[in-house]
Amino acid sequence: MRYIALIVGKLLKFIGNKLDKGTSAPGVFAKKIDKKIFSRITYPEKIVVITGTNGKTSTANMVAKVLRDKGLEVVHNTKGANLLGGLLTTIIDHTSFSFRITCDVLVLEVDEATYPAFTKYITPSHLIVNNFFRDQLDRYGEIEVLVDLVNSGISSETTLILNGDDPLVRYLGYKNSENRVVYFGLAQTKYSVSDTEQVREGKFCPVCGSKLNYLYYHYSQLGNYSCSCGFSRPVIQVEAYDVDLKNKEFKVDDMIYKIGYDNLYFIYNSLAAMIIGDEFNISRELMKASILDFKVDDGRMENYLLGQNKTYLNLVKNPTGLNQSLEHILRQEDEAFNIFLALNNLAADGTDTSWIWDVDFEQLKTSNINKFYCSGLRAFDLAVRLKYAFIEEEKLIVIPDLSACIEEARQNNNKTYILSTYTALQRTRRILGSLKENGGDR
Repeated sequence: MRYIALIVGKLLKFIGNKLDKGTSAPGVFAKKIDKKIFSRITYPEKIVVITGTNGKTSTANMVAKVLRDKGLEVVHNTKGANLLGGLLTTIIDHTSFSFRITCDVLVLEVDEATYPAFTKYITPSHLIVNNFFRDQLDRYGEIEVLVDLVNSGISSETTLILNGDDPLVRYLGYKNSENRVVYFGLAQTKYSVSDTEQVREGKFCPVCGSKLNYLYYHYSQLGNYSCSCGFSRPVIQVEAYDVDLKNKEFKVDDMIYKIGYDNLYFIYNSLAAMIIGDEFNISRELMKASILDFKVDDGRMENYLLGQNKTYLNLVKNPTGLNQSLEHILRQEDEAFNIFLALNNLAADGTDTSWIWDVDFEQLKTSNINKFYCSGLRAFDLAVRLKYAFIEEEKLIVIPDLSACIEEARQNNNKTYILSTYTALQRTRRILGSLKENGGDR
């Protein structure tokens, strides 16, 4: 049965590639044919897994780039299909008929809730955890449940690479103190604040339940924290300082790193990738070049034109991610621009849309935004939320149909930022791509 499963998986992957569809079906069907197929495969010694709420795809892609730039052969789920079916699809695609993956490193982005099921079959050599934010409560449950899920899948054989600025991630290091643990984080920056209006997941100590004390915040619950019980931000092995978002640079160990994006979460992703580089004895000079050359894609500030105006498409899926996107936009713009919000509540997005009430839309009320476009299945929910954020009603345009709303935005003579949940983003990308292919916008 194992050969049949492998053949069917490879055949479905080949068909999917030809049709440019499907990243999970080959793995799903292969596992139905042979339930033990995961365990029948011989994996490389080095397996790097990336999990956490925000930044998995970008971090995994950057890790893969750093390793490839060194000349290592990497197998990687590039498209971010991070549930068991998608992971097995990537694995099958690179498995020979001797049931062996021949590469130097296997790099896999893994969904947080999937991690314990994944580790029943595969033990990572390295696990990167970026952050934990409230996301898709209908699927994940409360955030403490998610942290415990990831923790339950951690093996004593795995080196943990953890964001020490997030107390919820730091807790994994606390719980697995026998493991080898390497922390990354940011020193206090000129963008850090002593208090914040943003939603914070880690208000309370995960050890004793007392309220955490903060010296400063970077954003959300990420910052320098401590508790009277002794739980605190750990000693950081790879720490960024002298962060300058305007010039898109930061320092680590007296070396200046240039980056392509002016946001803090990109720096966090870079630090995680740097630790992997250190683990594989890659020089910091080579890592510096890889990080500068790295480009995000697949809904991460993709560039388009609407009419004659620049348009950016970005994936958002929870309060922290949307807050960071809005702050990024506000740092960019001195002239009038548009915000286009597309909110769906299908299974892949998360059916609970109450999270939009935890987004700091109030920061936009005094900005130079020309129009707010509200679209998607829950367009009217967005409009209500913006009205409660004191956005002038004459600025709101509510059109649930994405095609019609994009066409309306196309008539506006300002730069537009499209911030979209997952299923709306896929359709928005197709619409924007169609305009380009048909010669409408170049």
